[in-house]
Amino acid sequence: MRLPKQQFFQLADIGAFSHLKKALLKQYTLEKDHESNDPVCFFDSFDWRLFKKKCFVVQENAQMLLSDKSGQQLVETNINPADSYFWWDFPDGEFQQLIKPVLSCRALCRLSELFKNQQNFNLVNKDGKTVVRLVLITFQDSLVNQDQPTAVFVTLKGLRGYETAFKKVHKTIIGQNGNPVQYGVARLTMALADSNRSPLDYSNKFSVPLSGDWSVARVFSVICLELQDNMKRNYESVIQDIDTEFLHDFRVAIRRTRSFLSLLKKALPKQVSHFMKEFKWLGSITGPVRDLDVYLLKQDDYQAMLPEKLQAGLSYFFQELVEQREIAFAQMVKGLLSQRFEKLMDDWSDYLNGFEESAGSGNWSKPCRPLAVKLVNKRFSRIVKDGGSIDDTSEDELLHDLRIQAKKFRYLLEFFAPYFNSRDVKRFIKQLKKLQNNLGDFNDLSVQQASLGDYYDRLGGRTKRDKQVAAALGGLISHLAAEQVNVRNRFKRTFTRFTEKKNSSLFFQTFQQ
Repeated sequence: MRLPKQQFFQLADIGAFSHLKKALLKQYTLEKDHESNDPVCFFDSFDWRLFKKKCFVVQENAQMLLSDKSGQQLVETNINPADSYFWWDFPDGEFQQLIKPVLSCRALCRLSELFKNQQNFNLVNKDGKTVVRLVLITFQDSLVNQDQPTAVFVTLKGLRGYETAFKKVHKTIIGQNGNPVQYGVARLTMALADSNRSPLDYSNKFSVPLSGDWSVARVFSVICLELQDNMKRNYESVIQDIDTEFLHDFRVAIRRTRSFLSLLKKALPKQVSHFMKEFKWLGSITGPVRDLDVYLLKQDDYQAMLPEKLQAGLSYFFQELVEQREIAFAQMVKGLLSQRFEKLMDDWSDYLNGFEESAGSGNWSKPCRPLAVKLVNKRFSRIVKDGGSIDDTSEDELLHDLRIQAKKFRYLLEFFAPYFNSRDVKRFIKQLKKLQNNLGDFNDLSVQQASLGDYYDRLGGRTKRDKQVAAALGGLISHLAAEQVNVRNRFKRTFTRFTEKKNSSLFFQTFQQ
């Protein structure tokens, strides 16, 4: 077997290294080359974007290191220590370019901090030649308990011309119960052991396991509690304004909750209407900030739509949006810190935890799957009927209504996905997404033109700055209007593909009784 030039091992404890060292001294002299003690911070986005790409970021002092899952260092850069970073906070260079497409608008957040002790050894043979290098790396919670490290790793590094020595030492480490590991994965797992996080413990994709014999009442409470948990997990970071995706995910959980309640409103007890009103209020206080975030995230795209001479006016426009966001954010935080919000969360949790028992017998006690099948088929039929009636002369409002229907339908499929074949559900949702993207793009372009038009109408036009902004917005609105026409023209083709026989057959094959 051909061995890699570098191999990582994890040992049971520091005592295991003493035994390994004793075994190696029978063949080699161990010369300590270097020792260092440094705090080490582990980073990733809240939704594990780097981990999903099998990449790992650690910070040692002011040095940020990007490695692959095996622990092989890919690139490094220097940056002042902080709790979070965006890709644009890093110096221009390879590190920034590698993490930019992965992180996008998400922040790189500190997950854990440990202290690292590293000792480098040269293994010298009887001829006085260094044939292998060995690195002992230990991690501990503080510098006080260095004799009892949290984890012990050994790195074996081969040297050209001494492959036989590398194999012998490799065999010795294995014989001393050294466990070959992917250092990047093992190191992060170790770092998170005493924290409240674990790799892939959060995703903005909704997924909750359901059992086929669960009652409607139990499924209702389980799904709603999962959605509330998503709100709670994003809540603190929304208040801290770490990145825009925390608010986005928070609002998606609100929308899914409102959608689920509306889908079951005919069967729900009357007291649930109170919660429906409260979640509507929660959506209203978080909406203005998210709307402004959407515009601010599009700044580079908007700038690219305009000739250079008009771009200065657009910069003034975005400066004002930033100021508007500060005001809207303060209002949102006031609402999220209010007793009303706290009461909503507490009352909703209490209601859901006692719902299955209070619902009693009747329809609520019946298995949920038949209801899921009925709701899914009913929604699909309505989309096919309403979408099929839209032609080139139809009002834009009909496309807006269909967009909302498609969104509720998507949520419904995600809620009840465990009842059906997961592969087929994913295939069908993939086709639904294409329709949603078309309808979503059309709606976004419509809203953006209306909003920019309102701002344009409010300009006084008396100052040079007003004139520059007006020119930029006029050009931008024209560009968006042209794009909206293109999107509208693509709707019929997109909808036809969604309802074609192949996709319809997939639907009825998947979501049957």
